[in-house]
Amino acid sequence: MISTYLGAENIALTQAQKDAFRATLSQIGPPTHPQPAELMHWRGRLDGNATIMRAQFQDADITTAGLKQLLATALGVNVSTITATTSTQTFGTVPSTIVLMSIAGVNQMRFIMFAGGRAPIQVSNNEVLAYLKINGAAWGDV
Repeated sequence: MISTYLGAENIALTQAQKDAFRATLSQIGPPTHPQPAELMHWRGRLDGNATIMRAQFQDADITTAGLKQLLATALGVNVSTITATTSTQTFGTVPSTIVLMSIAGVNQMRFIMFAGGRAPIQVSNNEVLAYLKINGAAWGDV
């Protein structure tokens, strides 16, 4: 289990696909936990096309393969039809992993594993804060 922050940004999902994706996302993270901070917490971007989540995730969920499976489940497609391209971007001081998911050559979703998805929670939190500072207007933080 890893406590971390994860970002998800819709690029080309329809409203029905976004709804299915949200429903699938709500199933990851613990259903109960003695520490409420470890339960799934969400913050949506003003346009409704992105969210930042904080939870205690299963290690396998916060990998490129895990995120591909999550998207495949949400869209009802075979995971083999999804292509994932990874890169890194540093918002503060620690590189975050960016995973771009495509189906048939069309970009669908972008995930951000803040601080690489494996750093201590405070390091991941610092990267989220740096990301929000850079992208404040879109998130209502100006």
